[in-house]
Amino acid sequence: PPEDFRVTTRNSSLSKWEQPFVGRDQTKCTGSVESLDWFNAFFGRLWPKIAKYVQKLMEDQEGNVTQKMQAAVPKLLKGMYFNKFKLGTKTPVFGPIKIGEAPERWGKEPGKDANQGSEIRLGVKLDSESKIEL
Repeated sequence: PPEDFRVTTRNSSLSKWEQPFVGRDQTKCTGSVESLDWFNAFFGRLWPKIAKYVQKLMEDQEGNVTQKMQAAVPKLLKGMYFNKFKLGTKTPVFGPIKIGEAPERWGKEPGKDANQGSEIRLGVKLDSESKIEL
């Protein structure tokens, strides 16, 4: 990576053995853990607009979300809709993010590299004060 990029990233104090397990195969993540402080600051500025948009989308009784929800429920619940849908003012916090080589996959094709691709692990903390009424 460019020199500037390396300066802005931070490694986690967790060793690779303290990192969470990946899936059923118990493979550990490797690679560095990066902070998303910059993204959380940016997302925090957008959150009020995102929350307002989602509220409008979910509370629209004639909208696409309501129509799809009503089509998926039993006949008894067809008139259901969101009367109130507020996500609140507390912004979700993202991070850390860990990008590493994907673990060996089950059912790999013979002659193909089992570790094709990358794996991204993203922590999300949601301390919600949502108000949702049906």
